[in-house]
Amino acid sequence: MVDWLRDRHRKWPQTPNRHVLISWKSAASTEPVSDYYLTWRLLLLGVQLEQIRGDRVLQEALVVNADPLHLELVFNLSSQTAIEYADIAPSLLERPIE
Repeated sequence: MVDWLRDRHRKWPQTPNRHVLISWKSAASTEPVSDYYLTWRLLLLGVQLEQIRGDRVLQEALVVNADPLHLELVFNLSSQTAIEYADIAPSLLERPIE
């Protein structure tokens, strides 16, 4: 992340864009990169956007003591999906880090 931020500052030192990820197109504006750009860049690294979202929901579940209502509202999840994330999150703390 630090390397990316240095590279970003070197390429676009005067950008008004506050987003961490920017492209040549978004550097001149305040808009985020497009979904296509983000998906394409992540796929080059072998990462799918859905994986990042799932990890983010689980991290939030750990922070809020697995409150399904909070997860439902913050991430616009269905009640059932929020409950499933809330059930999974505590088990992550019990598993050893690989």
